[in-house]
Amino acid sequence: MVWLSWAKRVETKKNLNSAEVTPDGYCPACKKIGLMRRIRKYHINFEESMFLCENPQCIYPLGSASLSTIIIPSDAKVIQSLLTKYNEAAVVVNTCQRDELTSEVPLDVLSRAETHLNEIRNTVYVQLQPLLGCKLGEEESPVFAFPLLLREDRHIENLFLHSFSWKFECLQCGYHTNNSCQRTMTTFTNIIPEWHPLNAVHVAPCNKCNHTSQRRKMVLEKISSVLMMHFVEGLPHNNLMAYSFQFQEYSYQVTAVVQYQKAQHFITWILTSDGIWLESMVKL
Repeated sequence: MVWLSWAKRVETKKNLNSAEVTPDGYCPACKKIGLMRRIRKYHINFEESMFLCENPQCIYPLGSASLSTIIIPSDAKVIQSLLTKYNEAAVVVNTCQRDELTSEVPLDVLSRAETHLNEIRNTVYVQLQPLLGCKLGEEESPVFAFPLLLREDRHIENLFLHSFSWKFECLQCGYHTNNSCQRTMTTFTNIIPEWHPLNAVHVAPCNKCNHTSQRRKMVLEKISSVLMMHFVEGLPHNNLMAYSFQFQEYSYQVTAVVQYQKAQHFITWILTSDGIWLESMVKL
């Protein structure tokens, strides 16, 4: 079982200034020159966002407002707490490594870092428990928990949303469907060996004649900053660069992998900005 996360590698919308949303939702500077361009919300990070004109040639609202008055804080207390506690744990470990000039972290330092992580783990559990209906100590799949966590803040949830169509045509009986969907994470089973985000095909049965060897394809229509997918049987190969792709004006590459192994182990790989993969392991 594997989770993959793609992130935008190259963005063309840069160096824009922020603005409040106008009553009609259009940029007033662009309207003055006969262009109808929307004001859209863009995230600076998980905690702050800004309103920007979608026209990359427009500098609105340069000079019209102070930057401090147009940055919008997030109201996702749970997710903010998660990020804060994670950063506190990272500081404890990194400070120790810097002071000791060694890669080995003492057990007491790891224990303090683990305490920070367990605090937010318990907070997240309390928040999601009524929605999941789970009990402490019982296994629960991140496939169900992660989307619920994202719903705690619609702005952060929007960073993971992707829209697509499921296209299916049975070669046996001719039955076909085309269903539109929007999700924060899509699950795949029985994927073909040549699977790729732009050739996202998996084997599925026909709902009409029940023939089992038919194919269904996901056709991407809109992607946000992060694209996350879940593969029940894993991937055909481990060449993650082969899953990079271009979509509209953006390039995407795999930047995070979560793999479930036996004995309740999760292994996570995260790609750093300098191209190094960092590995971590969690036992439930």
